[in-house]
Amino acid sequence: MTNCPNCGAPITGSVCEYCGTRHGISVFVSAPPPPQMLCDTLLLSRQMQQCSSTEFENLQTRLAREAANASEIRAYKFTR
Repeated sequence: MTNCPNCGAPITGSVCEYCGTRHGISVFVSAPPPPQMLCDTLLLSRQMQQCSSTEFENLQTRLAREAANASEIRAYKFTR
């Protein structure tokens, strides 16, 4: 017997009897990434290699701030 990762209740089947979370059901569809995504990934990788460490740290800081702002917006919407 295992425990539900969502609520911790013991589960015996594919659905938690307490919270209703489905377990052990995974669907994987293998598909190649779109060509534009591969191109963008390669360009980003090349740009990152050419950046100085200061530019890279500035970018990381900006992305972290944007993520924090998005998190605050979601929290605000949740409490309204």
